[in-house]
Amino acid sequence: MTTYTISHPSHVQKYIIFFKIVIIYQKICKKTLSLHYHKTHYPLTMKKIVIVLVLLACTISMSAQGTKSKKSDPIRQQLTWLPYTAYTNDEGEIEWLTLAYEMPNGDEHNFLCELPWPVAEDQFVGGDIEEEDINFDGIPDLQISLGFTNSTGHNAMYTWYVWDTKSHSFIEVEEPLIISPMIDRKHKSITTRMINDKTATYEQYKWKKGKMVKIDEWTEEVDY
Repeated sequence: MTTYTISHPSHVQKYIIFFKIVIIYQKICKKTLSLHYHKTHYPLTMKKIVIVLVLLACTISMSAQGTKSKKSDPIRQQLTWLPYTAYTNDEGEIEWLTLAYEMPNGDEHNFLCELPWPVAEDQFVGGDIEEEDINFDGIPDLQISLGFTNSTGHNAMYTWYVWDTKSHSFIEVEEPLIISPMIDRKHKSITTRMINDKTATYEQYKWKKGKMVKIDEWTEEVDY
C-alpha cells in the first residue's frame, strides 16, 4: 500500500488574478492621495485614475466570465482519495494498480489501471496521480504516471481518466497510453512526443464529441 501525491495547478491562476487586483488597487490609492498635494496636476491625475478603474473593472469582469464558463460538479469536489494498491505477478513484477476514492455518501469506488508491461517492483517509478483538466471542461480529471518507456527518461508514460458528470465517475480515455503530453490550453489541443534514437515523433490531438482525435503528426531530429 503506497500513498500518492495530487497537485492542484488551477489555484495558481486564482492567485495571479488576486495579486493583479491588489497591485492595481495600490496604484489607485497612491494616485488618490496625490490629489491632496498636487492640485495643479488634478486633471491629469484624474484621467489616470479613470483609466486604472476601467482596467480593474475589465480584469474583474474577465475573471468572473472565466469562472462562470467552467462547469462544476459538487460530487467531484468532495471526493476523498485513498492510497492505491499495486498488484504483482508470480515473478514479483507490477502489472496493475488499483485506485480508490470515497464518494460524499461514503461509497467507495475502485478502478484498475493496467501497466503497458510488467515492471519489477523495485524499479517502478510511476504511480503519481495529478488532477489535471484534460478535456478543457473546467473539471479536474486524472493523469496517472506509469513510468518511462526506457532508461533514458525521455518518454514519460501516462494514462488518463476524465470525470463524467452524468455517472459521477472516472472514464478511461480511449487513447490507452499517453507519452510525454504537452497541454495547450490556449488552443485546447494536446501534443504527445515519443523519442526513438534521435527522432522525436509528435502527435497532436483535439477533443471532438468526447474523444481524443488525432489531427496532425510530424517528426523532428533531436540531439540527446
